[in-house]
Amino acid sequence: MKQLKVITLIIISLSVLLAVGCSGSGSDNSDNNSGNSNNYGDNGSTPPPPPPDSPGGDNNNTDSLIADSNLEATIREALNKPTDPITEADLQSLEVLEAQQKGITDLGGLEHCTNLRNLNLAGNSISDIGVLAGHPTLFELNLNNNNISEIYALEALPDLHILHLADNSVSDISVLASLGNLWVLFLDNNDVSDISALSGLMQLQQIHLSGNSISDVSALSGHPVLGQIWLGDNAISDISPLAGISVGYLSLYANNISDISALASISNLQGLTLSGNNINDISALSGLNTLSSLWLSYNNISDISSLANLTNLRQLVLNDNGIIDIFPLIENGGLAQGDSITLYPNPLNETSISIHVPARFKCREMDTN
Repeated sequence: MKQLKVITLIIISLSVLLAVGCSGSGSDNSDNNSGNSNNYGDNGSTPPPPPPDSPGGDNNNTDSLIADSNLEATIREALNKPTDPITEADLQSLEVLEAQQKGITDLGGLEHCTNLRNLNLAGNSISDIGVLAGHPTLFELNLNNNNISEIYALEALPDLHILHLADNSVSDISVLASLGNLWVLFLDNNDVSDISALSGLMQLQQIHLSGNSISDVSALSGHPVLGQIWLGDNAISDISPLAGISVGYLSLYANNISDISALASISNLQGLTLSGNNINDISALSGLNTLSSLWLSYNNISDISSLANLTNLRQLVLNDNGIIDIFPLIENGGLAQGDSITLYPNPLNETSISIHVPARFKCREMDTN
């Protein structure tokens, strides 16, 4: 019996020793595994921060914010910084950026150029101009010849004075009503039909709208003084809203105009282009004594007696009409040497060809052939 107790104690002692041994061995392994886990970040602990020069580090480099490599190259050139990291302060220092015809498609990154005054992006492949909404200091913006159809971002440009949007796909220009400081607007060759947004822009001095689908020009009737209005190649037939305006140059070529009586009350007109319409009566022009350039080609005009008193004319284009007698030009004492007169082709009578042209215009530039 005593022997049995001794054996039992020995077995219990060995068990305790084995348990202690296994416990010690497990603790060692746990420490090792914990060390390995910290090395690889598998235990949920926060890894150490990357060194300053690694991609995730804070090196104040905003190159990644400039989405388009061509735009980045242009900005580097403007900053004279070919290799060093571009900082946000660098971008904020830009006031002028000439980036025309650079193959740019994405303007991402320009939102950091918050002090831009003049931005030229003409001749690229840009469609989204959303980032420009954050540039309240922009004075002149050139977006000619891109792929732009929506211009809502321009609403937040209160200091914009000159805007170029020619040769795009813009149809809705309602946002322009908010640009009360606009002086010059280029919208040639777009898809615009409604220009009512321009009615309240009383600072406008030049409006370029040729090559659109405009028929109603009443939005221009309330403007006090306009330097230039370009409305050629549209769908205009009624120009009565233009009566009484003051404008220096008016272009209405290639429309459907036949009645030009509204032009009689326009003041300060120096240049007028009416080529390519359906005009036969030009009597409304007889009192426009300030005219120096007049284009009337490709119409149905036969009587030019109204031109006799326009003594300030220096350029007169009358080709492709039905003019027979040019005697009114003989009576116009203002036409002088160096003036340009184009008459060919017209069915001029023999008197005009044989007598009037040699006698009165022998020293002038006159194309009759």
